[in-house]
Amino acid sequence: GHKLNNHNKTSLRAHFTRIIIMSPSSKNPTVLVAGGCGYIGTHTIVCLLQQSYDVVVVDNLVNSNVISLEKVAEIVGLSKEDQEKRLVFHKVDICDESALRKVFEASPKFISCIHFAGLKAVGESTRLPLLYYENNLSGT
Repeated sequence: GHKLNNHNKTSLRAHFTRIIIMSPSSKNPTVLVAGGCGYIGTHTIVCLLQQSYDVVVVDNLVNSNVISLEKVAEIVGLSKEDQEKRLVFHKVDICDESALRKVFEASPKFISCIHFAGLKAVGESTRLPLLYYENNLSGT
């Protein structure tokens, strides 16, 4: 495989930084995090907020709780005012195209999407394979 040397890493970082700086969406670049209320999603959001990204979260709360985002705001030290601007939550199922479209219309332009909205319980997946197929494949 292709390995990145220090020159390539620096060049890639500079290119990525230019893309972010040129983002017309807001003062901070905005990332969409699907499934952001779960364990991995919340940890990722902490890192994004600490690196000055704004975050829009979509989650259907099947395996998570919106309270986790309050904990994220607390960890990062966001005021209520900053939380309203920088950490926006929408209770939306990724398979609901109409609701997801409304999120895109109501949000600044996303520079990226991180997808954690997958179902993952092995036992349940063998009992409900179509649910898992729809969510994990069609929802993506």
